[in-house]
Amino acid sequence: MEGKDLAKVIRDAIAKTLVFYYPFAGRLKEGPNGKLSVDCIDKGVLFIEGDADVTLQQFGDNPLPPFPCMDELLFDVKCYGEMLNCPIFLIEI
Repeated sequence: MEGKDLAKVIRDAIAKTLVFYYPFAGRLKEGPNGKLSVDCIDKGVLFIEGDADVTLQQFGDNPLPPFPCMDELLFDVKCYGEMLNCPIFLIEI
């Protein structure tokens, strides 16, 4: 994998996987009587690529929450407070 863009490799693999697991590319919707279902509208998953100036070794052997720098490491997804019409599957690398 040397010399390859790992984020692109992962993104391409996810795209190929979603062909078989297409509900993960849908969105939750509320049906009659508040029943939740997946609307398979092929909007895709939320793929977040980040970079950091720390290494995993700096977190120690057994990192437990709360992690140092958690606010900088984890992407804040605004719509996840409401669930409906948001991506079902989120990947952050």
